[in-house]
Amino acid sequence: MKDKQGARQIREGLEQAIRQLPVELTSSADISFEIMPEGINKASGVIYCAKIHGIDMRDVMVFGDHENDVCMLKVAGVSVAMENGEEAAKKAASIIAPRARDGGVGAVLEEYVLNRI
Repeated sequence: MKDKQGARQIREGLEQAIRQLPVELTSSADISFEIMPEGINKASGVIYCAKIHGIDMRDVMVFGDHENDVCMLKVAGVSVAMENGEEAAKKAASIIAPRARDGGVGAVLEEYVLNRI
């Protein structure tokens, strides 16, 4: 138990130190960080891809389940969080899908994409 508590304290200290730097910091797991140059994140990647392909952001659908997906969920026209995802992702999404292992991605694609073609 001491090891987990010590690891948590180290992680929290590292996070505080990293947040002082001009970087984007997110996490998709309790044991890791994603550190990118300032302004580079999943949202900027989705916006860039849509732009180079001439796709309006209102026509973009994204799926996410973790803190590192929130910025992306906020910029897409249709944002989907998985039922078993983190609360922050679910709050940022316009649709909550069943769990991925229960076919949630396919169910949303079928309902919102295939049934509208």
